[in-house]
Amino acid sequence: MHNIQLILLVSVIFFTSLAYGGVLTWTKGILELTALLIGLTTIIIFVARNKKWPIKLSPLNITIFCFAGLIFLQLIPLPNIFLRYFSATTVTLQENHNFATISLYNFATLENLLLLISYLVIYFFTLCCAYNLKTQRQISWSIYLLGCTVAIFGLIQYLIPLQIIGFYAKQWTFNGVCGTFISQTNFAALMELTIPLGLGLFITRPKQTSVKINLKQLYCFSGIVIMVLALFLTTSRIGIISFFFSLLLMSTVAKLSGDKSKWFVIAIIFFALALLLWIGVDPVSRRFSLEAIRHEFIQGDRIQIWQANLNMVKSFPVFGVGWGNYGYVFPIYTPPHLEAFYRFAHNEYLHILAEVGLAGLLLFLSGIYFWTRTILRKIKITDSNHRGFLIGILGSVSANLFHALGDFNFHIPAIGLIMVVLAGLGIASKPDQSPDLPVNDNAE
Repeated sequence: MHNIQLILLVSVIFFTSLAYGGVLTWTKGILELTALLIGLTTIIIFVARNKKWPIKLSPLNITIFCFAGLIFLQLIPLPNIFLRYFSATTVTLQENHNFATISLYNFATLENLLLLISYLVIYFFTLCCAYNLKTQRQISWSIYLLGCTVAIFGLIQYLIPLQIIGFYAKQWTFNGVCGTFISQTNFAALMELTIPLGLGLFITRPKQTSVKINLKQLYCFSGIVIMVLALFLTTSRIGIISFFFSLLLMSTVAKLSGDKSKWFVIAIIFFALALLLWIGVDPVSRRFSLEAIRHEFIQGDRIQIWQANLNMVKSFPVFGVGWGNYGYVFPIYTPPHLEAFYRFAHNEYLHILAEVGLAGLLLFLSGIYFWTRTILRKIKITDSNHRGFLIGILGSVSANLFHALGDFNFHIPAIGLIMVVLAGLGIASKPDQSPDLPVNDNAE
């Protein structure tokens, strides 16, 4: 049964990435059904075998449960006399009712809550069942293979050029690589997850070497080259900056932990710069020019969206407008001259602040802190043969957390799914684990 669950997990990871990033309604439905199946079978196995539930109430897990609980609270009807103290605007908008929910549109909150629960089910499944190094590597290599596959398709698409992704005709990403994703920035987010992970797998050297292992490392390095090239050709500013941020973070952590692999990561930085020069700086430099940045952030919509977002937060400061409600409420605060419809804030932290308020944002940032602290502690005490793997996971997750400052990558199911799986793999790993011994009797 355990192998079947792993096959389901890897299959849904591939499916969401290959199916336009999983952004369509029916692709989200398949993800949620798969998560439900994985969760139910995991519970049945633990109950049938009378096994001890391996999840502790660690600070990270408590934060996760509190965040999910806050969203459930948004769906509970509350007396207006109580609700007006922390969300007076909500009461004003629903003044014809004696009771009101924090969420202004319950259906949207429930719809997005189901997706969040699916992520959490898969995260805790990873904690419970990625019980040895072999399983962790199988999942990691599968994600890395996915990144290589999508990158190769993206490069072919760029060179032909092919303006069709499956049954979808591209509408606005004609000049950059987007692979199987609708947006090139979403594709860049996938590369940010898989390139650092590939670096981590590459610098994780077994105690015994062989021709087979050397060939695997050669394949790993070749895939990294392909994915870096594809990332640059997206011309995504936030994607490229996030990539270099993750490399600098990985080299710094490797240096502080006394790992010699920092030199390899530094070498990759210089190699990436050389590769950028080889493919031509012009397409990328145009995106980083002062004129392009001024057009995007000063003359464009981005800053005005963020300002309007803050105005919305002032009206719903504590618990927000409701999980998944941003696209329904933001038009009220949109400046008149902005004609486009914005479903996302193009900054995930501002988006979370708008939907779940200061309470939700503090919980989310606390979760990031507890996860990062746990991973850094593991890196510090982990055997050098496994340390590179953890550094790669840290680089992958951190790159997307940085990317979230200028995009909505958390709202792409394929990206969110891989992030929670990698986060779970990092927490599930143990400092003294070996390839064959169970390691997750007391998952954090």
